[in-house]
Amino acid sequence: MKTLYKQPLEYSITELPEMLELGIRQNMLTKKYKNLWPNAISQTKDLVMNSNPINNSLYKNMDISKFKNHINKTPTPTTIHGLQANEQEKYYENWHFEDGQMNPPMYYSTTDKTKLLEYANTNTGLKAYEPYMFPTGRLSDIAFLNTTAPIGFRVSPGTTEVFRNVFSEIDFESLDMSCINIIFDIGKDSNVTFEETIVGKTNGCKLIKVTYIVRDNSKLDIIRSLKPKKGCHTIVESKIIQMPFSRCKITSDSIGSNYNQEIFDVDLYRWSNLEIKGRYNLHYGDYSNHVGVFVNHLEKESDSKVDIKSVVDKNSKSSFIGSIFVDKSATDTNASLYNKNLLLSNNATAVSEPQLDINNKNIKCSHGCTVSNIDEEQLYMLTTRGIEDSLARNVLKECFLK
Repeated sequence: MKTLYKQPLEYSITELPEMLELGIRQNMLTKKYKNLWPNAISQTKDLVMNSNPINNSLYKNMDISKFKNHINKTPTPTTIHGLQANEQEKYYENWHFEDGQMNPPMYYSTTDKTKLLEYANTNTGLKAYEPYMFPTGRLSDIAFLNTTAPIGFRVSPGTTEVFRNVFSEIDFESLDMSCINIIFDIGKDSNVTFEETIVGKTNGCKLIKVTYIVRDNSKLDIIRSLKPKKGCHTIVESKIIQMPFSRCKITSDSIGSNYNQEIFDVDLYRWSNLEIKGRYNLHYGDYSNHVGVFVNHLEKESDSKVDIKSVVDKNSKSSFIGSIFVDKSATDTNASLYNKNLLLSNNATAVSEPQLDINNKNIKCSHGCTVSNIDEEQLYMLTTRGIEDSLARNVLKECFLK
């Protein structure tokens, strides 16, 4: 892939408005949509300058002031052939996504049932995706405004395949911020699995905005694992658009990191089905993990099931905010939203906030959130059978998560 700039640029988030005048992030928006973003620029600046911005309740339990010092740099593309042999092996079967760069598997050919979506290819029809690229008032706006180019691929209709997607760069200790904007378009009548591995940056920050479009009568399974590194900050926002008769199942797990944030924003159209299962095990000293789930039932007879569980130990912090919206036309909706938290330390913190916005009486909707400690009777039962205390606690923790 060609670099977009002859000289590398470096700037902080608060310098973003000035840097946009250089045309860093205007390549995807036509005149029709450019008027959406001036306010987004000022809002994202305020979002960073104020740790708890009033205009977005999502962040009231999150300290995002630490992002001020991270520096966004125009990326240096990874040259696979310049890597060591053991590093090259990772590229044989995996799709690799970086800041403005996408490396297909080394066996990939134009005969495969995918079409690359990238700024360097003028024949990919990226303008068709512009309606999905609107400001949210969340950190994903920063990922959109800072990324050097959109990347991703379109899956041909009727495809059945497993894709192994890796989000990582050659790591070095730096305050570098990596911003990635990705589009995955799943064609009609497909059955696709994404095995996703998201690797943090040592002492750096990674902002990822992924848009999944699941076309009619398609099934998408997302199996995601977030891998932390020392001092890393990882923010992943997933926007899922489910067309009629589509199904999407998401499984995400993480042990947290210095700062970890995962957002799921889903639009469900008629006769579609969604399942989200999150498992977060914050068993280290001072980890921070935050999850937001926003499910929008926009048409009739759609189903959703959200089940998020967190184990919080030592001085770690966890927060969850979940929202179910049911449009007045979304009759026969069946939705459930559950979040459970297990505290293993007196210094651990867990905050849980469910929200319901129901505009139709002809639905089934349930929700529940709990924050609890280990059951002392269960612990006593295990220890009286000769299992030492620390092992007994681990057994109960694993049972809770699984």
